[in-house]
Amino acid sequence: MPIPKFYVCTKCFKLTSKGDSTQTCRCEKSVSVEGLDCPSGYHLCYVCSSSLAGGTSRWSWEACEVCLAANTFIKESAGVSLVLGRHSAMNGIAFPLDLKEEDFLVAANVLLEFSQGMQTLEKLSLARTRELFIKKSKWKSLRFIPLDLWEEHFLKDQTIHFEAAIARIPLLIDELSRAKNVSG
Repeated sequence: MPIPKFYVCTKCFKLTSKGDSTQTCRCEKSVSVEGLDCPSGYHLCYVCSSSLAGGTSRWSWEACEVCLAANTFIKESAGVSLVLGRHSAMNGIAFPLDLKEEDFLVAANVLLEFSQGMQTLEKLSLARTRELFIKKSKWKSLRFIPLDLWEEHFLKDQTIHFEAAIARIPLLIDELSRAKNVSG
C-alpha cells in the first residue's frame, strides 16, 4: 500500500494527511480502523525530526533509515543506543506470562521505563520540529507544510544527515538519562 501525501501541521507539529488517509495530527479528531494498530502512526523521525518514520503497525521504527543506521553504528562502536522500536519486543524487552509476582513487578517497571523513554523522545522530537520550523521564517504563515518540501529542505545530504544523527544520538541519550533522574 503506497504511503499517502503527508503534511507537517504547524500548530501541533505532527503529521496529517488532511483527510486523505487515517493519518491525523493532534488538531484533528483521531480515527480507529480495524486491522491498523496505529492509524496515525507516521511521524517525523524521533532523532532528526527531518524525515518520515513510523507506520501503521506496532512493529514500526520511530526513526528514519539513516538515523536507525547511525543508532546501530553507535551501539556497535560505543555500546549505547536509543530504543527506537515502537514495540518493546523490538528493543529486547519481553517477558514470559508466568512470572513470579516479584519478577512481574521488576518487568512492569522495565516496561514503564521504556514507555516513559518513548514519550520523552517524542516530546524532544516535537520540540526539535518546532525549532526547525521557526528557523525557516518564510514558512511562518503556512498552516501545513508538505512533507516532501520539509524533507527536501532538511535532508539535502545523506552523509550530513548520518553525521548529524551520530552527533545527536548521544545528546538524546543524555537527555533521557536526565529526564529519568528527574522523574525517578
